[in-house]
Amino acid sequence: MRAVFREHGIPCTEGEPYAGAAKARAFAKRHGFPLVFKPEIGVGAAGAFRVNDDEELNAALEKGGLEGYVVEKFETGRLTTYDGLTDRDGRVVFSTSHLYSAGIMDIVNNKLPMHYYNRREFPDGMEEFGNRIVRAFDLRERFFHIELFDLGDGKYRALEVNFRPPGGFTTDLMNYSADVDVYKLWAEIVATGSAPEQWKFDRAYHACHVSRRDGVSYKYSHEEALKRLGDALVLYRRMPDAFAGAMGNHMYLLRTPDFAELKKLIAVVEART
Repeated sequence: MRAVFREHGIPCTEGEPYAGAAKARAFAKRHGFPLVFKPEIGVGAAGAFRVNDDEELNAALEKGGLEGYVVEKFETGRLTTYDGLTDRDGRVVFSTSHLYSAGIMDIVNNKLPMHYYNRREFPDGMEEFGNRIVRAFDLRERFFHIELFDLGDGKYRALEVNFRPPGGFTTDLMNYSADVDVYKLWAEIVATGSAPEQWKFDRAYHACHVSRRDGVSYKYSHEEALKRLGDALVLYRRMPDAFAGAMGNHMYLLRTPDFAELKKLIAVVEART
């Protein structure tokens, strides 16, 4: 993945497959701390952890079990995504961006409150940066889920690209944000190679996934939260256990065109006693 990023001049995080303690220490010397170790094959930051100094690095190396891991330079910046769908010619026919309340690794390891929502408009430079990645990997007739760090001032650094829809109920967020059906759109592309002739969309809403965790005491009961969320609540589900570490045990999907209102609704769900 990084080889493709570098070949096309796309800024990306520094990282390499784990190949023994000596090479891991050499990587730390070149790039400094913090570092992140994560499974090369995985999802939702499962098994990922951060080391902050030589002492923590030595402890991780002595513990072992790092075969099949990647070691990366920890990146600062706001975690965000560029998500969408391409037609058979590689044209992006639907796209959006989601912002996370925190990094997924920190959410999983520290059981932090978790929410994420789409932006109605792309920030400066993001759409161009995301489309460069789509072209670099020649993505055709498929969904994509690209994770980025927003460094500010229109600058971005690629973390990873996934040749699939984003996880959980994010495709539902896409639909609710623009009153579309991305499943039907994908089927049309598979069948014909392109989007319908009259296809167009408008991201009219901020659509949000906000969650609760089992064992946490919340200010509002589930029933009271439902009343306070009102018509902004479009879907509630208990999350499958496979997703719960990253995405919470209880999922509330919300939508509203008003970002200030969205923040108030998120607070209703997340408020603790």
